[in-house]
Amino acid sequence: MFRLQLTPRKKNQDKVFIHSRFNPFKGRNNLHWFGQVDIDQLRMLLHFPPSFRSNASFFYQAAFFTSNAPICLGSPVCFTDLSYSATPPFGYITTWVWNYGDGSPADTVHFPYSPNVCHSYPFAGIFMVTLTVTENYGNTNSCVSNVNVRPKPLANFMESGNCLYQPTSFFDISYTNGGGFITLWQWNFGDGGTTSIQNPVHFFYSAGNYNVKLPITDNYGCSDSIIKVVGIYPASAGGSVSGNATIILGQGTGTMQYRHHTVRSHSDGCTGN
Repeated sequence: MFRLQLTPRKKNQDKVFIHSRFNPFKGRNNLHWFGQVDIDQLRMLLHFPPSFRSNASFFYQAAFFTSNAPICLGSPVCFTDLSYSATPPFGYITTWVWNYGDGSPADTVHFPYSPNVCHSYPFAGIFMVTLTVTENYGNTNSCVSNVNVRPKPLANFMESGNCLYQPTSFFDISYTNGGGFITLWQWNFGDGGTTSIQNPVHFFYSAGNYNVKLPITDNYGCSDSIIKVVGIYPASAGGSVSGNATIILGQGTGTMQYRHHTVRSHSDGCTGN
């Protein structure tokens, strides 16, 4: 929507220049001349009264904005105002009202404060954003545009084989959550080891608890991460033994045999050789 200003170059001149200072692709202050027309022909075409000849200027404000959407949930959507009104002293925008389309209260900005705002959405979706501008003459105009807030994936994993010096397997069980497909896994095992394999195997060389972190990213650039404490247990002394032992029971003697007894000290099954 362009704002037109029709202005005679000199008093009582029969020609007017038609120009627009609104160009969303080149900025707010570009001046473009489109030529001149006969003022009487213009008055008849637009059905203006004869007084139009002595007052040949009128103004329309144009509301317009852009944003950094589409964007991932959790990041703010920032809106840049590109609205236009005539350069002072003819007219200027005094009020900007932003309605974000998610049920939250509208933000109202008054001149001379910057009309550019940011808003964080509580959930993903497509929202109809409305910007209404008002100029100093009381005229208003609105611009409506949809913004897309994409859902982010949900990171999760499980592991098995938590034994020292033995392979511990990690399994990615992350969820796309209605967004794009997952393209990047950035494992950090808490001992300095890292990998980008989706389902890796890792060896730990010290017993203890490790903060294992899994950040993930989908094809839209939306990301999530999770940290879990993974316990690594040392191998216990185990194996099989057999032999004979002599014991004394009261006044007599006897022999007790024992064989093939395996010792396990952890429910995870970590045993020595």
